[in-house]
Amino acid sequence: MQIILARDPAPKSDAFCWASHAWDCHWIEDPAWDGATSHACAFRRVFSLGSDAKVRFHISADSRYTLFLDGARLGAGPERGDDSNWFYQTHELTLPAGVHRLVAVVWWTSERLGLRHLGHLSHAPALMVRGEGPMEETLSTGRADWQALPLEGVTFRMPVSGADCLVGGRTHIDAARMPRGYEAGADDAGLWQPARKGPAAFLRAHILTAFTNSRQLRHGTLPPMFEKIVTGGKVRHAQPVAALETADALPFNPGEADEAAIHDFQRMLDGHGAATVPPGTTLRVLIDVGNYVCAWPILKVAGGAGAVVHIDWAESLYDDARRSGKGDRGAIDGKFFTGIGDSLACDGGDFVFEPFW
Repeated sequence: MQIILARDPAPKSDAFCWASHAWDCHWIEDPAWDGATSHACAFRRVFSLGSDAKVRFHISADSRYTLFLDGARLGAGPERGDDSNWFYQTHELTLPAGVHRLVAVVWWTSERLGLRHLGHLSHAPALMVRGEGPMEETLSTGRADWQALPLEGVTFRMPVSGADCLVGGRTHIDAARMPRGYEAGADDAGLWQPARKGPAAFLRAHILTAFTNSRQLRHGTLPPMFEKIVTGGKVRHAQPVAALETADALPFNPGEADEAAIHDFQRMLDGHGAATVPPGTTLRVLIDVGNYVCAWPILKVAGGAGAVVHIDWAESLYDDARRSGKGDRGAIDGKFFTGIGDSLACDGGDFVFEPFW
């Protein structure tokens, strides 16, 4: 579980030196990164315990990570800060004897290409893990045997013009290019490669000089964000459209609703099976969540090779195509949708789509 420290760990030595005390670990990077474009990758550390053990470690990333242990989601971060307050999270848990796989999925969006989320500072895609006590040599990045796997099926794209709200690039996943089982550290194809050792990690509390001016690490101050699965929702409209690119220019007209599609998708939202979109069909479906939520979708798909699914979110529909006003936020008749979201290119197989922001 994630815990909150009262203070940062003390340096190993209190002897005077002219240089800042490094934290006995390094940032690590994916050697496949090209040095410029947005990037998503996974890092894994496979380790064995001879007996049950209490494990404590600290983790941060540039700029975001999701953490998995033996395939189960363990946490995400880091907290938002700045170069003088680059936060790390601390996890403490008891693990049974045996082999374990710690996996961190890291993603980074390029400021140079205009894709960076303006709420996150960034330098280069990287991961930092520092093990405590007996786990120091076992888990610390730059010392332990961490491996990297580029997630080549992940790219980031800007939302529709005028609706970006400074959120940066949104996730597009090409299922055909995604390795399966990477969250659990699977490596059936032998694709994981040694991670590249990057700059030393420094705690802000240990810095004695003015030379370390980026990623000054501090312990996290916030508990994990509240999370729960939100299900349900009401299908307000569904209709075939000629093309996805022009769908937002069409007002919602009750006379054009596809009642069979509305019923099919409502059954899916109610937990009574899958919804099916016929081959060669472009369908838009309007779902009312019923409340304000800060959320991301998790969608399981099967079949549909070559199909593309877009899931966009909006607070309300607009009164006209110029997005000049919203009026009655519960009404849909004659109104227009413009939203921000993510997309999936299906490969014909089973796939669980979960965007990275």
